Amino acid sequence: MSVSIYQFPYEKIKQGESVIIYGGGNVGKSFVEQINKNSYCNILAVADKNFKNIVSINGIKVISPDEISKYDYDKIIIAVQKQKNEIFEFLHTGGGGGKRRAYYL
Repeated sequence: MSVSIYQFPYEKIKQGESVIIYGGGNVGKSFVEQINKNSYCNILAVADKNFKNIVSINGIKVISPDEISKYDYDKIIIAVQKQKNEIFEFLHTGGGGGKRRAYYL
């Protein structure tokens, strides 16, 4: 069953960039599925508060948001339907080492 109902934000990500997707729900799964099909960018990991219950999404490791700083990424894509502002604020106040640009869905 396909979950590709949310469009990956291609206009905000350059081809070949390394990204972390924040959100392991339907939006995040949709983004991972799209990128797995076209290899547009490199998904390093999916960050989600529920990381203990979601080990991986289509072969991409799911990590705690606090582990983001361990990765050398270009951008974080906020892939959630709710709590976008809270996640954005968390990332831009240094949460998870999120010192680089974050984008909403």
